[in-house]
Amino acid sequence: MEKDVSKQAGYFIKYGLIVFVGITLIISYAIFSYMDKSETLTIRDAKIAGTFVSIKAQANGKLTEIRVKDGENVSAGDVLATVEVAVTEDTIKQLEQNVALAKENLEQLKKGQDIKVPVSTGVDLSAANADLARAESRKNRMEELFKMGAISKVQRNEAVADYEAAKARATASAPTSYQTLHKDTAPEILESAALNVRQAEAALKRAKEDASATEITSPIDGAFYLASVEEGSEIHAGERLFNIGDATNMWIEARLNSETLSKIRLGELVTYEINGKKLSGTVTEIEEEIASDENAPLATEGGAPKVEGSDGKRAVKISLADEALENLKPGATVSVTFRS
Repeated sequence: MEKDVSKQAGYFIKYGLIVFVGITLIISYAIFSYMDKSETLTIRDAKIAGTFVSIKAQANGKLTEIRVKDGENVSAGDVLATVEVAVTEDTIKQLEQNVALAKENLEQLKKGQDIKVPVSTGVDLSAANADLARAESRKNRMEELFKMGAISKVQRNEAVADYEAAKARATASAPTSYQTLHKDTAPEILESAALNVRQAEAALKRAKEDASATEITSPIDGAFYLASVEEGSEIHAGERLFNIGDATNMWIEARLNSETLSKIRLGELVTYEINGKKLSGTVTEIEEEIASDENAPLATEGGAPKVEGSDGKRAVKISLADEALENLKPGATVSVTFRS
């Protein structure tokens, strides 16, 4: 009796396929369960970064008007805001007077100083001085006798009068003569006076520049972003007011320590949440570790020494999806999750 092989083959194919699909599902579920239970790392203080130009206040004052909306595109030269500066006309006048006085003082010192000194005339005053000495001696003797009651008051007064007359004759006999001498001012005094002039001129220049800084303009084309200021805010010279940059070229930047970085790979998938949306990006760049060299010069940023990686962390750059760029501001905090 012959067996129906085709029928058996059909059963095998039918039920074998079911078994295969089942095994595949079991394996997939096992892999998913393993991945779901694997360790993850969430960084809650990552920041939105990009290439931006910071606009800073040039003088103390009040931000009276902001003319551009947050996120709006601007062109170089566009007026972004107006400022009421804290420099009055009276301040300018006072500084101008300070400059004038400092310059006048310097010019006087450059001319030097004329002084008068007494000089000897060569006149013989010995006779007059001898008479004065005799009169003084007699006056002293008569005062002693008067105290003793040996002479009258009239006699004592006559001796005093003779002394005063002899003193007057001796003084009148000595003609007064003076010589005018020119004295140059010491170099260190001149340098100090010149420094006062330069400082007064610099203060006046700064005040005039501040007084004219009533408008803040954009130095480049780009998107306008507010910092932490608003209309009516009191602002201070050097304070960051706005950022101008490319709204389409932003990324997430997270700073991680070396131990964590060893588990991060370029191109790996990262999840993040922005404006209530859960999105994904990839690691596009990992900051290289800078070798320690005590003799190497310090890098600088804005004129201040900066030690790269001094916090023991390095930056990881994560791409942003196009849908995440809408209404996104530089500096905003983002929570990102790595699967390590």
